[in-house]
Amino acid sequence: MFRAQETKREHDLLDVGDQSNEEAEGIENAKWTTIKAVLLLLLGTIIAAAFADPLVGAVDNFSEATSIPAFFISFIALPLATNSSEAVSAIIFASRDKRQTASLTFSEVCFLVSYSFSFRH
Repeated sequence: MFRAQETKREHDLLDVGDQSNEEAEGIENAKWTTIKAVLLLLLGTIIAAAFADPLVGAVDNFSEATSIPAFFISFIALPLATNSSEAVSAIIFASRDKRQTASLTFSEVCFLVSYSFSFRH
């Protein structure tokens, strides 16, 4: 809640402009969209279940090979590695010359930093 208010305040300070292109539009086929969303959630669950055991094995093997505790790998290294693509995309957006994308990028970077630190505390 606080982060959303802070982001809105930053956008107002930057004078991002009218967001009329994000007007609410009705969903043409709500039933099909709901079915598709449920099927995609089921597919994601199946994929996560299929790769969970090999991932645990890989973390254990990597932990033994490097003598790094498995706890550190699973709760510090993996979240940082999986969010690295988001950090790279945030840097790419920040390099563009638009105030709105810069504001959104800084908001996302702040979120990623706070998300990473939430694992430590």
